[in-house]
Amino acid sequence: MLGVLGAPAFAQDEWPEQDPVTAFVEGCKTALTGGAGGGPNAGLLTGKGALWGAPCDVQLLVQPGARYLFELKGGFELVYAITPQSGWELDPTGAQWPSEIADLERRRWVFAVMSGDWLADPELTVEPIADDGEGELTSAKLTRAGGCFDVELTVHRSSLLPAKLVLTDGAVSSTIEYSSWSEGPGHLWPMRTVIDGASSGIVIGFESFTPPPHYLVDPFRRTVPLADVAFDAAVAPEVECKLATSGHVLVHPRVDGKDVGWFLFDAGASMLVLSPKARAELGLAAVGKRTLQGPNSPEAALLRATTLTVGQATFAKPLFVEIDLARVSAATDVELAGIVGADLLRRAVVELDREAPSFRVKTSEGYALDGATWTPVRFDRHAACVEARFDGGAGLFKLDVGPTRELVLHAPTVRALGLLAKPNASDPAPPSGSGSANAAGIADVRVDVAWLEVGGMRAEKVPALLSAATSGPFASRATAGVLPFALAGSPRIVFDLAARRVAFLRRPK
Repeated sequence: MLGVLGAPAFAQDEWPEQDPVTAFVEGCKTALTGGAGGGPNAGLLTGKGALWGAPCDVQLLVQPGARYLFELKGGFELVYAITPQSGWELDPTGAQWPSEIADLERRRWVFAVMSGDWLADPELTVEPIADDGEGELTSAKLTRAGGCFDVELTVHRSSLLPAKLVLTDGAVSSTIEYSSWSEGPGHLWPMRTVIDGASSGIVIGFESFTPPPHYLVDPFRRTVPLADVAFDAAVAPEVECKLATSGHVLVHPRVDGKDVGWFLFDAGASMLVLSPKARAELGLAAVGKRTLQGPNSPEAALLRATTLTVGQATFAKPLFVEIDLARVSAATDVELAGIVGADLLRRAVVELDREAPSFRVKTSEGYALDGATWTPVRFDRHAACVEARFDGGAGLFKLDVGPTRELVLHAPTVRALGLLAKPNASDPAPPSGSGSANAAGIADVRVDVAWLEVGGMRAEKVPALLSAATSGPFASRATAGVLPFALAGSPRIVFDLAARRVAFLRRPK
């Protein structure tokens, strides 16, 4: 068992006379190691915790060079594998995803502060935040070139041990709390870490540690088969679908063999969603709860069905989050039973034609499409992203299958490329829901971009929104913006995310 230290390792009145940055960083190092330099930052920490309200066993493997393998097993299962070059996750629905962009950066921050590796990062800039010198806590801004997040680290003023880490990217914010610092591998470690709330986030409680085991196979290169989905070739791949009056794509899956109504297809939806009415009809009990992004960070129930069938694909034990869909239903003029998105796209090929409309679901195994030009995909928070070029720049864009008919350029991209200074960037946009005017009174602008190229397709005179948002999703630095796939002159798109690719297709003449 680990023993909790009874006194601060480094008192503020003992700080050496240094500039504030050096004093802060060196003080934090001394706090972790007691001034002795510490031992190897490696070990296997184990204990108990919780994920989304369900008890779990916890294990964290730490290897030198900022390599972390974190596992939760119990009511839900979760794995994060993180190396300096890349990462992957096994999410609680059973799907393995590459960890990229904001997901990878967020997890690196969580474990870098936990392990003290942030103090050895040569690319990190530390800026202590001036305060009145009173109170138990003090903070600093941490900056890494090219990062997605605004990062604020709060430490105990007396000991300089981390207390809280806040990561913010546009509308997305994550709070990590560290406490009960005790002796661990090489230095002090937080015996308790809470990510986004104890009741519906992740709770990590370490109880013991051992030296890192020796592995015959690199544990960071694990491949987890998708055993929870089966495909029936005897079933037609077509799924009943229609376009709502709003232009959203609606599909008809079956949950536990029942048709409970229309589901909105949203490629950016990171989890399956079920309405309260559909939940009641299916008689599903809550198996946990999680915190949602949004005003006041509401909690939502998690529901486990027996099956979800979409076209040829049937998922075992699909996991839904319960959300009131009244506002979305009003926008589509259809009472919605749920939302389907990334969980389907990660497990199956989806062929979508917005004009027909048609929606087909097939297996990714051996999938081929004659004449297709495949475009590589990256992932940001489980949303498919592709590289695109346009008059004025280039960047990574989230793909949108909804009714939006304009290219959205996030505010950081607009500023970095100086797009508001372009001659045609002169027409103020009407309110867009993205923060149509920022605190300085600078408004969103709508323009026509001369051309857009993506996936081997080219479109001319593309309508675009240049965002001036200082908060909200359009203030995100993780991607350059949002690209409705139909803007490329392609009414048809094929998602094959298991193979990390999409294809933009024109309708045959």
